Amino acid sequence: MTTFKREPLSDEWRTQSSQVRAIDLANVLRSLQKVIGSMDAQHCDIGFNSTADSYFLSNNMSIKIDPKYALKSSPVIGEDFDVLAGLAVHEALHVLCESDRVLGGWANGIMESIVKIGEEIYIDNYGKRNLPVLGQYIHRGREAYKPPIDLVNWHDIFVVWGAIGIYGILPPNLDNHQQLVQLKLLMDLSEELTKQDLYPTARKKLYQETAEKLEALKRHEQIEEQLKEKPLLELDAPHGMTSKKPDTSSDDSDDSPDSDKPDDTEEEEDNFPKQCPVTGNDIDEDGTNSCPDDCKHEEETNNGDMEEEPDPTEQEEEGEPPTLNNPQGGQPDNTQEEQEEEETQQDGEDAGGEDEEESEEGEDDREVELINITDLFHPNQGELPPELEAAISQALDLEVEDITSLLQGVFVTEDDDPVIWSLADSKLDTNFNEQLARQLGWVREYKNTIGHQTYRNEPGGRLDATKLYRAPIDGLVFKRKQELPKTDLQLVMLLDASGSMSSRLDIYEDAKALFRALPDSIILSYDANNSAIQIKVHTQGRQFRQVEPRGSTPSGMALAATALKYPRSLIIHFTDGQSNHGNSPAKLIPQIHENYPEVRIVNIQMGNQRHLIGEVEGISKTVHLGKIEDFPGKLKEILRTW
Repeated sequence: MTTFKREPLSDEWRTQSSQVRAIDLANVLRSLQKVIGSMDAQHCDIGFNSTADSYFLSNNMSIKIDPKYALKSSPVIGEDFDVLAGLAVHEALHVLCESDRVLGGWANGIMESIVKIGEEIYIDNYGKRNLPVLGQYIHRGREAYKPPIDLVNWHDIFVVWGAIGIYGILPPNLDNHQQLVQLKLLMDLSEELTKQDLYPTARKKLYQETAEKLEALKRHEQIEEQLKEKPLLELDAPHGMTSKKPDTSSDDSDDSPDSDKPDDTEEEEDNFPKQCPVTGNDIDEDGTNSCPDDCKHEEETNNGDMEEEPDPTEQEEEGEPPTLNNPQGGQPDNTQEEQEEEETQQDGEDAGGEDEEESEEGEDDREVELINITDLFHPNQGELPPELEAAISQALDLEVEDITSLLQGVFVTEDDDPVIWSLADSKLDTNFNEQLARQLGWVREYKNTIGHQTYRNEPGGRLDATKLYRAPIDGLVFKRKQELPKTDLQLVMLLDASGSMSSRLDIYEDAKALFRALPDSIILSYDANNSAIQIKVHTQGRQFRQVEPRGSTPSGMALAATALKYPRSLIIHFTDGQSNHGNSPAKLIPQIHENYPEVRIVNIQMGNQRHLIGEVEGISKTVHLGKIEDFPGKLKEILRTW
């Protein structure tokens, strides 16, 4: 038979992945955040549960999901991500539908089981009914956690209901009449939960009504079981009456209706004083009487008692009257336990080696019974190592991204090293060169003027002094400036943070002063360590974090990554030398111009050595800077000649 493999739902929109596991799992959590963010639920933070299981916490609006499918492969494949999305959507719907107002606080075991399974059924169907696309993720999650049919405990009616209502698993055979009656009540509840949206109070009422019906049915079944064990006409005398066998010889001819009322009549007879069977005199409770000394009533009485003592076998058949500890009558509990122990010992002696086989079968049965149908959607199968959990947390805090695949989708490169983008976690730097910042204030107005076009040799406009010689020839001595649509470029300063820059920290002062003049600008640094290219964001709000030089110089990939992140920007690139890691700027700047025509690049090169950074007419220029004080003038010169 031909089988068709379904394509992962998330492959249509999920693009980011990383070979670095912590970064990849952080990307997964961000993607899941976007999935549940598309719902109308309040904002919920999502994370992996380090000890497995999935749940929601309504008090702090957080969702924890089982990491099993997140740990199966690195990077996480689409099929596994669909399962994780199903878990996240399911728990977010619990928040949206206010399940916390229904779950918890139930002392009644029947009510607790009904509420837990009922909410699972309602949440799944709510998602399929109101959010059909997200409902498909829930369906994928249910399929992933669907239990094998042979591990389901079909003797538990709630397990049967959950297997049918949650997973669509039908029981192999269900011929027990009592179970069928109970299941009918639960399936009627499922129908009410799946056909319409219900407020928490309405769902709670349905659960309570069903629990009351099951309680009543359970009491009725208990009564039926008692009647089967001991018919009503054979029940022993009620508690408080004597268990001595009545003398029926004198009652054979008594046909009066009073003989059918043993309770009151015999109780009253028990209160009558005893009489001497010889003389007929009353015998007091202390044994004194008015009989002669030679009366043989004591001997007669003793003989009578001996004759009246019931046979042990008959007593065993009749059983003891019901008591609080033994409400069904029969043998007391301790007697039954002793009898069961004796029977067990006897069976063990007779069966011999069969006990081991029965013990193994009993263990198998217990293993099946341990499966809780309400936990099968989030079983304890995944566990997140503490060190990986810490790395994921750091990746989320620093907003770490692996943009390697994005760069490879745009640029043709020969470098396979991962490119990691993150926030800087170094110390804050509050020292600025205020004088330099004031000198750079003009950049604020200039950064939005790139795009002006001047047309010369025009018949009209402003007089162009450089074209006066054309007056007697054709009169085209005017110029006209046409303003193209403003691009509103983002000012980005890209700082070389390789090891060689440790001796040229003064170049960072230019960047800090420019940031002081334009607080909405962005400062980045780049270096390469351990075969990975690191690009860090040092401006967070109005704060600036220190740059720590180290590693090699991947200038080309850094420029490409900055253009990818800021496709409409003026990039001021500060460096002291030549790129020595990965693709060079000369190779990548033309590709930047082709893919991002609105990007402008100014290369500020410090030191006496001059290296070819890469220039493209209209997009990239290079300035060689001898000392820091020359920076404002050099920058103004290059921007004005553009």
